[in-house]
Amino acid sequence: MGIRHVIVCLVVVLSLAILVHGRPERKLRHHGFSRFWLYPSGLQNTPSMPRARLFLRELTVSMDSPISVPVYFEAGADLLLKSANFTLTYPKETLNFIQVEPGVLLPSTEFAVKALGPAEAPEGRESVQVTVSTVSGGKTVPNGLLVYLRFSVHERKMEELRAKSQPGTPGLEVVHFRLSFLQAETIAGESLTPELLAADSGLGVTLLSEVPVGGCFFYMH
Repeated sequence: MGIRHVIVCLVVVLSLAILVHGRPERKLRHHGFSRFWLYPSGLQNTPSMPRARLFLRELTVSMDSPISVPVYFEAGADLLLKSANFTLTYPKETLNFIQVEPGVLLPSTEFAVKALGPAEAPEGRESVQVTVSTVSGGKTVPNGLLVYLRFSVHERKMEELRAKSQPGTPGLEVVHFRLSFLQAETIAGESLTPELLAADSGLGVTLLSEVPVGGCFFYMH
């Protein structure tokens, strides 16, 4: 009876240990290490994650002056790009594209910024395609504010917003921009397709028909 009792106790203890801690393989999987430690070759088959992204930020502007929409870039320290290409679409009945301007991080002696368009886009929109590239060896596309896209508001839309305004209360309308990251190239010549790139889209820019009393007409978050 003594030996049988000991064996039963060992089985119970081992069962409890497995229930509490799980099998070693499961524990590694839980922490995301199972492919690396148990199946090293499996790393080559893991889904590709976005390696860089473009994004916009909230914006409120007066319709009476040109609108500058900033586009920001973000990537890991190990991703060194020599060029990036993207498009921005906007409602053509509301805005008129003027030009693209480089941010302070892109001096003209080191980078080239080009815009193509505007071109017709679906759903009553127009698109502008922008390319940022290096012209100086050793330089890479930096994280931060890349470019400004400048627009004006069509006169008809300005009249509509003025008609909506009340004494002390401006008329306003939210304009939605859509950003798409098309392609990028590293300094080593590797081409990154859209599957490896990400872009935040659908940002709403608020147009005001007049300057709010006691406040600044332009701000960003």
